[in-house]
Amino acid sequence: MIRRAALIAMVVWGMPTAVFLSADLACINHPARDGDIVFVGPIASSTLFEGDDPETFNTEKYGIQRAFDGDVRTVWAEGEEGPGIGVEISFALPRTASRLTIVNGYAASPTLFRANNRVRELTVEIRMGIMTDVDQCAEIYTTRLISRTTLQLADTAQAQTFAIDLSDPRLANEMEAFQDAVFADGSGNEYLRSMLPIFIGLLTIESVYPGNRWDDTCLAEIRVD
Repeated sequence: MIRRAALIAMVVWGMPTAVFLSADLACINHPARDGDIVFVGPIASSTLFEGDDPETFNTEKYGIQRAFDGDVRTVWAEGEEGPGIGVEISFALPRTASRLTIVNGYAASPTLFRANNRVRELTVEIRMGIMTDVDQCAEIYTTRLISRTTLQLADTAQAQTFAIDLSDPRLANEMEAFQDAVFADGSGNEYLRSMLPIFIGLLTIESVYPGNRWDDTCLAEIRVD
């Protein structure tokens, strides 16, 4: 696991499928959020890459799409100079979501698992989001926090599942009211106003289990169902 940079991955219209990487270098070092503005993909605020030339480096091997591909042998890895504390991942949540499943570390083999960092503490925010813009890198949402919790992940390559509760019937009314408030000043074109509010997951790495060879923090899978 060699070179480092940040990049973003995104999907069309906010669901974590059919992921593709932006080829535009302007998207390098793209944040997952700026205050209450969240850039939805999935997006990782930092990703490890391979190669020496930014024009040709391999962004796919450790890209954030690898954490959403259903294959525990592939992996997303952060690209910070250090363990990646504070690195964020954002993604859309289906309205029917009831659980978040994490496969920690580089789970392809016991050797790779121990060689790289694994996440120890992970803050999970759930937000309601109103699309207010689209740029060359991502869909842009104005958001409001619904809940925040810090998960303690076990140091294991086995899947770990945590409950998500989006079942409160008041949330639908709150999202509609929030959308009205966001566009109350007359901003937003007809297309943006026609887009339904969504739920957004935002993960932040808080601490790690250190690897015995590399200082790269990895997640093999993030699943929501």
